[in-house]
Amino acid sequence: MAIPFTQAQLTAMTAAYARGVTTVRHGDKSVTYSSMSELWAAIQRMERALSSPAQPSYVRLTSKGY
Repeated sequence: MAIPFTQAQLTAMTAAYARGVTTVRHGDKSVTYSSMSELWAAIQRMERALSSPAQPSYVRLTSKGY
């Protein structure tokens, strides 16, 4: 499954937070958050998503000699 966010989007959100604004622009799109705490929560969700890429699942099969 693809990560729905990019590092550039996270950078734009972090920059907006640092400036103290709740409207984030990235490319031709903009999003206005209702509060700084809502923006911060979104930044944290994006950081978690970007820091833990989807790991493939593996199944280990072993022979027990049965």
